[in-house]
Amino acid sequence: MKHFVTLLSAILLSVSLYAQQHLTILDVPIEGSLENMVHELTLRGLEQMPSIAPNIASLRTEHNGQPIDFLVVASENGHQVYRVVVLTQSKKQWRWIRNEYNYYKKALTKQYGEPNTVEVFMAPYDTKKKLRRHQLQALNENRAQWVSFFNATTADNKPYGTVMLQISPEGPVGRVIIVYEDKAGSDLFAPENK
Repeated sequence: MKHFVTLLSAILLSVSLYAQQHLTILDVPIEGSLENMVHELTLRGLEQMPSIAPNIASLRTEHNGQPIDFLVVASENGHQVYRVVVLTQSKKQWRWIRNEYNYYKKALTKQYGEPNTVEVFMAPYDTKKKLRRHQLQALNENRAQWVSFFNATTADNKPYGTVMLQISPEGPVGRVIIVYEDKAGSDLFAPENK
């Protein structure tokens, strides 16, 4: 009887771990080893690029004729993926960046619900009419914040990950960045959580 209870406990534990929900990207759950996740993403058409670090894989694809880079981040030993960063192509015009940000915000809102958002220009870019045309300059001077946070929750309102969408400066240009962070993997392996 004791062995039966132990076996039953082990089965229930494995079922509950298996049933745990994970964030997905391109229908691939953000879980498991770096090698397996990269393999699954390459099956979906992403091209593997040279690695940035032993625990960070770099992949690339195209969307509407523009390159999009993916960084898949795992624990130091590469056994557990917990974060995927999506980097769109840099753009020179604020309206192009803002349109791309709004495109992804709409898609993510449809999937995860309304985000917590900060979209603001700070002085002097918020008040002086002639400076309103210099949105990228404001972004590069840290006088603008364009970021949305989405919480992924199960049907019974348990969190299983977060998604951050932001416009990020890159010298005289800017780009849209999306960070998917799986809660289960991040709780265990993210360096900032240790």
